[in-house]
Amino acid sequence: SRSDDLLGVADIYIDDLVLWKEMDEWYALQNPDLGRRIGSAAVRVRTLLRPATTGDRSRVGSVAWEAALADIDATIEYARQFGRVGVVGYCWGGSLAWLAATRLKVDAVSSYYGGQMAQFKDEMPRCAVIAHFGENDSHIPMSDVHAIETKHPDMSVFTYPAGHGFNCEERADFDRVSAKIARERTRSFFFAKLVEHAK
Repeated sequence: SRSDDLLGVADIYIDDLVLWKEMDEWYALQNPDLGRRIGSAAVRVRTLLRPATTGDRSRVGSVAWEAALADIDATIEYARQFGRVGVVGYCWGGSLAWLAATRLKVDAVSSYYGGQMAQFKDEMPRCAVIAHFGENDSHIPMSDVHAIETKHPDMSVFTYPAGHGFNCEERADFDRVSAKIARERTRSFFFAKLVEHAK
């Protein structure tokens, strides 16, 4: 039975449906509708099937972190009825997932290629966190990844021989091998922190 909850925060491209299908056996899944704050149906969770435009990125940039986190926090509170809560996020959502770990009450976080994580690296997570980055990411320099690792030596930071968005099958940067490894790490991490920990 589903005893724990997994909160998904989409990137500005497309949500990773494969991960949700794999997680469905164990978790009740919730998604905050952050797209409503951006004002573009193109960035709503599970709906975007094209690359992001400059306009999409500027709309995302216009959303205050506090506003997006308020939506995530409300979703977390709703999800508490199912048990322990984990957050996974991609791109913009990866940065929001990190901020959920440092500012909200959540039990585990998996962040994928959060481009603004380095900006907030001085914040301390309140829960277990793993982070995934592509070594060939044109948006996130490896110097940022190293800065995060240096600031948080006890946090598992994984890098892959891939670009930005390597986990999304709809993107040119999709890397099947890296995505599979990252998904398995995320699945094992959430199982340990949300399911096994609750027993």
